[in-house]
Amino acid sequence: MPALVPVAALRAACLALVLALPHAGAAIAKTSLEIYECSFAKRTSNKGWVPLIVVLARAPGADSATINDPIMQHFTGGPMDVRVHEETDARVVYRWRVPVKTQTGQSAPIDYRLSSRKDGLTAKITGLPSGYDDSFSSDGTCKRTIK
Repeated sequence: MPALVPVAALRAACLALVLALPHAGAAIAKTSLEIYECSFAKRTSNKGWVPLIVVLARAPGADSATINDPIMQHFTGGPMDVRVHEETDARVVYRWRVPVKTQTGQSAPIDYRLSSRKDGLTAKITGLPSGYDDSFSSDGTCKRTIK
């Protein structure tokens, strides 16, 4: 299981990366950047492959976002740009792939999906390891911390 990264560090790294992106400067100048903090329940059946905290930065209406979590931090060294897979008036769904390596060095990327209601009441994250029958999931909430 990856080491936990403090929420403040995740938020700062996510925001710093978004501000450093070449295409983000103009978008941020025209609109406010929203930071969301998502918390998920710990389940032993997930074997540590579902992050308990996900930090997300997105300009309203953008088709991508920047996400960071302890698993991503461990395997990639920092936040990743992810795409908005689906969006309605009620919810938004993000998808991304983390290039995980097993203890024996084999590649076993995990495809993550985070679905969050825009009212902040519920969220769900799932992880599907490529090439394995396992799937991991947890329920939680996402709240906007910065607008």
